[in-house]
Formats: sequence, structure tokens, C-alpha cells
Amino acid sequence: DAGQMATQSGFFQTSVPAPAANWPVSAASWWHLIDCRHSNNANNYAMQFAGSFFDQNLYFRKTNNNAAQAWSQILTSSNGVTNSCGTVNYIPKMTTASNIGCSQIIDNGSVVGMPNTTDANSLFYVNRASTIYGANKATIYGYRNGTSGAANGGTGWPVASVDAAIKGYSYWGNNYTAGVAGYNYNDYTECAGVFGAKQDMTYWGALGYKDASSNTSGVKGYSSVGTSGHLGFVGTINLGTFGSLNGGGVYAPTPNAGYASLIATSTGSASIAASIGYSDVWIAGYFGVNNSTSTFNPPGLYSQLNISNTGAAFTQMGIQGYSNYTAGSGNPGTSVGVFGTGNGATQEAAGVLGEGYSTVDVQTEGGYFYCSSSYSSNYTYVADAYWNRKATGTGGAVSEVIPTKEHGRVMLTTPESPEYWYQDYGTVQLVDGKAHVDIDPILADIIIVNEDNPIRVFCTPVDLTEFNGVAVINRTSTGFDLVELNGGNHTGILDYQIIVKPKTNYGEGRFIQGPGPIFLKSKDEPLEAKTKNQPDRSKIFRWPTDWEVYGYNPENLIKIGDVIPSGPNKGKIKLGDGKYGDGLPVLQPGKEPGPKPEIKYDEKEKNDK
Repeated sequence: DAGQMATQSGFFQTSVPAPAANWPVSAASWWHLIDCRHSNNANNYAMQFAGSFFDQNLYFRKTNNNAAQAWSQILTSSNGVTNSCGTVNYIPKMTTASNIGCSQIIDNGSVVGMPNTTDANSLFYVNRASTIYGANKATIYGYRNGTSGAANGGTGWPVASVDAAIKGYSYWGNNYTAGVAGYNYNDYTECAGVFGAKQDMTYWGALGYKDASSNTSGVKGYSSVGTSGHLGFVGTINLGTFGSLNGGGVYAPTPNAGYASLIATSTGSASIAASIGYSDVWIAGYFGVNNSTSTFNPPGLYSQLNISNTGAAFTQMGIQGYSNYTAGSGNPGTSVGVFGTGNGATQEAAGVLGEGYSTVDVQTEGGYFYCSSSYSSNYTYVADAYWNRKATGTGGAVSEVIPTKEHGRVMLTTPESPEYWYQDYGTVQLVDGKAHVDIDPILADIIIVNEDNPIRVFCTPVDLTEFNGVAVINRTSTGFDLVELNGGNHTGILDYQIIVKPKTNYGEGRFIQGPGPIFLKSKDEPLEAKTKNQPDRSKIFRWPTDWEVYGYNPENLIKIGDVIPSGPNKGKIKLGDGKYGDGLPVLQPGKEPGPKPEIKYDEKEKNDK
């Protein structure tokens, strides 16, 4: 019994190695035993060597106070090991079941490398021969055989939290250091320095990438739904009628519907703009749209501001331009905050189009202009719906400028009045001191003639040097009579001017309240700015709109993307027949958001899930 306690050290033999648990596996018949025992017979600590009489196999164990301690076979040249490596720095390996030879791994005490080579600059170096290439080949392959369940992985992305197949870590982050670096000569196409992807290629990203058209990117990201983005892109970028570029710092072509090429957001506790463009050579931001369809009307640039706070008492701008001259002196150019050009060619055009809409009776206009210099400050409302004026403002009357060679560039100014008037001019033949003037029927249809607002007539005789003057009698809404004073009976020509009260704004009276600058709300209006005449606005005459008079629906005349000018949906954006929005949508009208990529699993993932 090789495991028997209280046995003396010595050399033993037996023809019955038993019990079997205390001998090497399959021990039978005659066996040798060399037993070196502890001096204390009360324990079972021994170093033992054993072997059969009939072969060259040798077994060894240290009992460790266990009679059935397992045995280990000692490898010798006699029992199958017929050779060894014998080459300096090469790691040995079992080349066959009975032979030790040299592996491909070299360890010279400073670096480790394979196959059969090292690199003095790399602690561990692996070199794959040029003859070994093709699909599913790798020089180093790291495989993490995880298991299903979100919690069966890391706890975060920091170095001490991630669970990765391969991990690189560079401590201190000195100049030009990296945790992981990948390089490629990129001699051909579809190659990259580093590549990462979902296993089914639903989405992927590459560093140092060269595509099938030999375009290169420092970084490329791709999704199977058709979205892609490039950083440091070099290649032809086609901009339609706007030309082409040879590359860009950021390039995101997205040909599929429902996906954006570039999105920048600034939310939460952010304190800076979502997108910033800067240039000291040309334009900081350039936007171009090629629209070849007659279905919808996209603008070249769209900006929308939504205000949800009723206490936001300030100027709320959908778009703002600011031109700042900082040279300090001189007058070399013109600072323009916003500039618009409409090149209609053979169609109507407008450089700037302004529209204002309100659902209640408040100050609303198509445009507001303000200027201030060291000399004066003036403001003007244009297309003023509240005061029903084409233009309302400070700074004098409307003027015309005429360039003349003889007199210079002269300015002519329109007369102004405390109340609204129409005026007309004409010539009439006076016969025997009498004449009748019929008012133009068009003018007669758009004026008010009554006791408080009679026709006012001013006459001038032509070449009648002895003329006695004229009286105006029988004034009606359609005409009047002229009679020479003092029974005169001259015959000749009279020039006349008539002044009449328009129906437009009838009822507002004289010296009505004028608007202040746009930033001054009615609740903040100084008491000194109030006029005595504060007419009831509901009793002031307003003409119906053009489309009401002539019976057409403006919605039928505009395209998708246009602002609806009237009706219950005025001020909204037309998105389709019977479809309206409070602004232009992000998506092209009629299109739906792109589908999320289909989730695909390989067979292993299917089994797990």
C-alpha cells in the first residue's frame, strides 16, 4: 500500500499494487516504489516515485497527508519525449505527442515576438506573412464570449468599467501617445486604419478610410438606412448648380428620405448656440437649394422661433442679421444688417418680402424699419394692418428723388394732412358763366360725400383776365356746378382741383393716435403720448380683402411651403391640400420619417434571445 502511514522510507516492490486509489492509474502486476517518509509516523507526508517493472514510464507525487493523492507522470526521452528545442530565446512546445520542439515565439528577455521574429520597438510583436491573406483572416483576434443579459458585461465606458474583447490603455497621455492606434497604406479602395461595426454591418465606423471611389475620410460613419457622415473628407462633393468642392471638414450625404445630413442641438443646461460657423476668409455659412419641382416651395434658408412664455416681453426674431463696422473712422462702405436679392428673370421678383399675422387686434405690419444717427432717429411701419396704412412713421413725409444734370439730385416731398383725403384735377369748359363737372364714377364709388364731408373745389380761370370768380353749387356725390360770380357770363376754360373724403379709414377723424416705436407696448405708452382722438376702431371703415372682392381662394394659388395669406388658416404654412402647420416641418411635406434599422441577429444571438 503506497499510501500506508507509519511506513519506513525505503525501496519497495510489489506484485499487487493496492489499493488502486493509492497507486498510479492502471497500476497492475509488479511495480517499484521509492518512498521518502516524514520522520513522524503519525502523519502521511511522503515524496514517492513509482514505476512498472515492464516499461520506462515513471510517476511522481507528494502525498500531502492524503493517501489517495493523484500521481503525475514524468516525461522522459524513454517514454516518448525524444527531442527538445535547443535554440536560444525560442519558447519550446510539444510538436507531437512525444516530441518537444521550438515554437514560433521568441522571448529575448526584452521583447516577445512571433512568428520567428521580434521588433525592438514593441514589447509584443506579431508579424503575418504576405502570403497569408483573405476573408476571415486576422493577425490578432480577440473574442469575448459573453452571455445574454444586459448586466452580464461592464458597468460603464471608463477603463476600469468596460468589458472588452481587446482593450488598450495609455497612462499619462503624453505627446503623440494612444491607447490603440491603427494604420494602413490604403493603396487600394475599401480599406481603413481602424474599423468598428455591429456584427451584421447595420452600422459601422472607420478611421483612416478610403472608399470604393478613392475618396478618403479621417472618420466615416455609416448606417444601412442610407445615412453616412465624414470627418476630414477628401473627394468630389457635388453641389448641383452651385458647383462642386474637393472635400470638407464635415461631409454628410444622406440620400434616403426621412433622415437629416446634419443635426445640431443645444438643450438642457447648455449656454451656447447649437451650431456656430466662423470664417476670416469668406462666408461663415452657405446654404443652397436646388428645387426642380412645382409641387412645393422650399426656401433657401429657414429659421423658426417658438415662444411659449407669455411674459417674454422683447423683440422675438425668427432670423437676425448684424453688420458691425469696427474700423473706428471713415465712410468707405455701407453696413447692412439684412440684404435680400430676388432674381426673377422673366417672373415677378422681390428682394425682401415681409408678412405679419395676428389673431387679435394688435399692432401688426408687414415690415418695420428703424434708423438712428447722430442727427436724428426715425421709425416706419410698412403694410400696417392696425392703422390701415401703407406706411406709418416718424421723420417727415414720403419723398421722391430725381437726378437732373442741370439742378443736381433734387428731392420732392408729398403734402400731409391731419386727416385722410383724396384729390383729383381736371379742366372744364365754362359757357356763359356756367359749367358742370361730373366726378369720375370710379372716384365717386370709393368716397364719402355728405353734409359733414362735402366735395371741396378749387378753381383757376385760364386766360380769363376779367373773370369775376366762381361759386360751387349743387354739390353731390356724382358732381357739382360752377357759376361765375356777380352774374358774369364769360366763356372759357377753368382748371379745377377737388378734395374728397375717402371711404378708406372713414370714421377715424382728425389727428388720430399714432404708433410709437415697435418696442413700446401700449401698456407702457406714456400718458403724454396719448391724443384726444381715440376713435372706436370697430366703426372705422375697412375695405374687404382683394380675394374677398374678386372671389378667389389664395390657398389654391400658393404652393406647399408658402404662407397662407388669409382665411381661418392665415399665417400658417401650407403643407398640402387641407394640411397646415405653424411652421415649415423638418421633413419634406408628404414624406415620413425614415424607419429605424431592422435589428438582425446571428444564430448565436437568436438562441440567446
